[in-house]
Amino acid sequence: MRITNDKPRYMVRAGIGTQVLEEQDWVFDLERVSFYKSKIKRIPEDMAPNCPTLSTLILSDCGLTMIPGSFFQYMNKLQVLDLSYNSDLMDLPSCISNLGSLRALSFRECRRLKSMPSLEKLKNLRVLDVFRTGIKEVPQGMENFVKLKVLDMGGTYLDELPKEILPKLSHLQYLNLPGRVDAPVEDLASLELLEAFRGRFSDLHNFHKFMNSRHNYEKDWWYNIYVRPIEPNRLDDRERILKQRRVIVRDCTIEVEGIVNVSSGRDTITNPHCISFHSLQVLCLNNLVGLCKGKIASHTFSGLTELNISSCRRMKKFFPRAILQDLKNLEKLEVRLCSEMEEIIGREEGERSSQSSSSSSTSTTADLPKLKVLKLQGLPELKSICEGKLNCDSLEYMEFRNCPKLKRMPFYTTNEHPFPSLRKIRVHDGKNWWERLEWEQSHLNTLFQTYITYL
Repeated sequence: MRITNDKPRYMVRAGIGTQVLEEQDWVFDLERVSFYKSKIKRIPEDMAPNCPTLSTLILSDCGLTMIPGSFFQYMNKLQVLDLSYNSDLMDLPSCISNLGSLRALSFRECRRLKSMPSLEKLKNLRVLDVFRTGIKEVPQGMENFVKLKVLDMGGTYLDELPKEILPKLSHLQYLNLPGRVDAPVEDLASLELLEAFRGRFSDLHNFHKFMNSRHNYEKDWWYNIYVRPIEPNRLDDRERILKQRRVIVRDCTIEVEGIVNVSSGRDTITNPHCISFHSLQVLCLNNLVGLCKGKIASHTFSGLTELNISSCRRMKKFFPRAILQDLKNLEKLEVRLCSEMEEIIGREEGERSSQSSSSSSTSTTADLPKLKVLKLQGLPELKSICEGKLNCDSLEYMEFRNCPKLKRMPFYTTNEHPFPSLRKIRVHDGKNWWERLEWEQSHLNTLFQTYITYL
């Protein structure tokens, strides 16, 4: 234990093992106290430390199961209260309701905590973290948190968010909603200061409206968005909002023909003016026929670094050659379980296959200069990765599985030391399949042999 004698006075008992709290240790002029990762065996039932100047109290990961009803009674200046990672904590004392000076309150990972007292007096709160608690309703009085900047409700059992809540939290900068909640588009649009968002839209129409509402937003902002119907037992709520722009579209049953669909009024993921995501995953969209439909604006996908398509059974051509100029930053390309997929980088309208044209298409070079990972799996109809040549000298890893009709490798390089970062190639279709492949540059076949593992 360490208690400072000079002001400001701290008491630190972080990580020192099992102990019982003693009221005599809580001197009158304490300002900050930390028991972080200390196993607190017991807090006496009548304990009510008289610490009127205490501003910070950290009881995180202390194995707490209960807190006496009067414990916070004389801590009226408390600004930071951290009770996170006490997974067996089931109840909170009602005196928390009177901590009107609180600015940050965390119950993160208190998984057995299913309810909490009214918080309507906590009007100075800037941070509220209830991530992965057992609560099923928003805390009472949350509409009064007009100064709130951070709200993390991910992984909770909330089914809906009352409509009057978000518009009153106009200072929100960080918002994490649970996967059960269908994010309210109009309410989100009112949050002009929002910098980080994680949540779920039940359909592409609402997601489209949300992205449009952010069109004129000038600051950098980060998001992790799911577009999918709710699955009660699958919440995908385990992570924080990282500095990324990721969209995952899954199991949407409405008719979708293109991720960006300019020429018709059908639903699309977003319009060409407001796409800025870094990662796009599209899973189990049975009506999807291509990444884009119609002519799209330049730079539509220019920020994309990761592209993952899986189980889109109608898709025959992944994306057209015309958008290659927008994929200069693509680092990971994965296509899986698309039973009708014939081409990855498709030919333009009217362009003949290299099998029927001896010059025009084979002289064309496609560039993916930053591509590091290429995975093609479960594509029984795939005939072509790319007509002509494919320049992707940054490749580090490739994997091929169940692509029996793929006959040609289009890889091309002008470097004296080609593919300097390549580390591994995994081939699940056997050595005979690999040896039958034709090559745009035959010497690359020899180079790649060093890195192949046949499975």
